[in-house]
Amino acid sequence: MGVTIQGVRKTIKIPKGLRSGDTFQFTDTASEIEKVFASTLPMVPGMEIVQAKPIIWGSVSYSFRADPRDQQAMGSKVGQLMQEAQAKILEQVLRQKCNACLGMTFNVTNDSSGERGHAKMVIVTACGTPCVVVPTASAHAIEANVVVEPLYG
Repeated sequence: MGVTIQGVRKTIKIPKGLRSGDTFQFTDTASEIEKVFASTLPMVPGMEIVQAKPIIWGSVSYSFRADPRDQQAMGSKVGQLMQEAQAKILEQVLRQKCNACLGMTFNVTNDSSGERGHAKMVIVTACGTPCVVVPTASAHAIEANVVVEPLYG
């Protein structure tokens, strides 16, 4: 479905199960998400972590019937699922008033136990630590005096 927000045309997905005339709410966080640092690294080079919050996670899934065409398309579908899981996490990062998600990991699980192996499901879960980071130059400097003394006198 297409919608115009502040003069910019956006495409949104209509949640499953809705019928003509039903209403739903959505939040446009795309412009804010682009400002969030997302990394598998435990820190952002040139930045200092000033606050870290508890780990967050987001999962997405995709179900399909066993078909050779679907199996070949799963390579690109898994990448899309990873992006969707990351987007879920970054929305949580913004809600927690953070500007980075560090130490991100992704787990891809598949299940083909339904209908004698013909019904399949792929689940992608992403995890990370929401943080507030600032440029190292902006971090508060600490002045320290160091006295070097020999260990053995």
